[in-house]
Amino acid sequence: MTLREMATGRRHSSPAMGQPGPSPRNPWLAALFLLMMLCAGGSRGEPFSEPMDFTLHQPCDAGACEPYLMARGAIDPDTPGRFQETWQFLRARQQFPRIYFHSPGGNLQAALELGRLIRAAGLDTHVGGPYLEGNGIGQSPRVLVPRAACVSACAYAFLGGVSRSLGENALFGLHQFFARDGDIGDSPTQIMMAMLGAYLDEMGVDRRFLDFAATTVPDQVKPLPPPLARDFNVDNQNPPQGPWRLEAGPSGDLVASVAQRVPGRDAEFLLRVWSSGKRLAGEARWRARQDRLSETELAEEFTVRGSPNLVFRAPISGAGVTVVSEGWRGGEDGWFVAAFDPGPDLLALLEKNDEVEFSALANSVIPEIPPRVRFSTRGFANARRALER
Repeated sequence: MTLREMATGRRHSSPAMGQPGPSPRNPWLAALFLLMMLCAGGSRGEPFSEPMDFTLHQPCDAGACEPYLMARGAIDPDTPGRFQETWQFLRARQQFPRIYFHSPGGNLQAALELGRLIRAAGLDTHVGGPYLEGNGIGQSPRVLVPRAACVSACAYAFLGGVSRSLGENALFGLHQFFARDGDIGDSPTQIMMAMLGAYLDEMGVDRRFLDFAATTVPDQVKPLPPPLARDFNVDNQNPPQGPWRLEAGPSGDLVASVAQRVPGRDAEFLLRVWSSGKRLAGEARWRARQDRLSETELAEEFTVRGSPNLVFRAPISGAGVTVVSEGWRGGEDGWFVAAFDPGPDLLALLEKNDEVEFSALANSVIPEIPPRVRFSTRGFANARRALER
């Protein structure tokens, strides 16, 4: 019996694919609900194509027990509702397991809704294997799934995880979306691509994810290579570090900047330095995608309760510099900005180390909010010399 059945006291029956599912929260998706119902992705003929259910497992290995919620089967219009009931059951018991996917795909609209529900719950996602089941005290765990797959529409649901990981044994694959009744035409296809692009932006994933999917015909699956999974921010455990870059600012002056994604979180960091008269000026920018706080509550976390102290530290030596900023202010597109004066101590720290750790909002009690990230200093010395000329 699944957690949903335990919570409701009944077993679910397999729904017909034509039945309506839960209406999406996004008005744009609601307006195109019928179109999305037609565009059902998924590999055909898979042995695990029964409707997706959710089961909680807690295998123990070497004394360590980590519960997970296995999402196994095809995504259909009722899947978001089944997940929501399961999540309410778990939340009432203060359980927040990682979601392990094993799915051939299914209904694309339902997959997007499922992804949004996972993000709103603040849960993490994983694909890999083997997936294990506890087999009693003193006994070895039993293998449920030797090698998990998450392909087609499942790949989009997976992106809802805050922290996302793909194991070495994972099959994570994509292909073009399709309509089961035939060609959906050029105009609906363009609308669909725009909607999927907006969803990727919402989840913090590079739109090249769509380009990769578009190169594979619907009746095949193309695995996403691990380097591209990292580059597209699909697997966000170890995002690549970018170098410092020089570009022209709004007034035409040079601006040096470094951008860095945050491991295991859908958050971004941007550090900018530019010449202001005979001195250098700087600002730190931070943007986190989360559903726990409203825009007003998030702004209060930074601008009311947030400390103006910005801490830069060398990870190896432990040497650190605390800079007092002008305070955080809200910017466009969800960014929070703190302007500061990069004094000689900070400039020296950036030049003498290969990477530096940035942190702020030390008093925050909400784990996904406080800025904390390591960024590369590669190219900073040359950028500084260009700014000071």
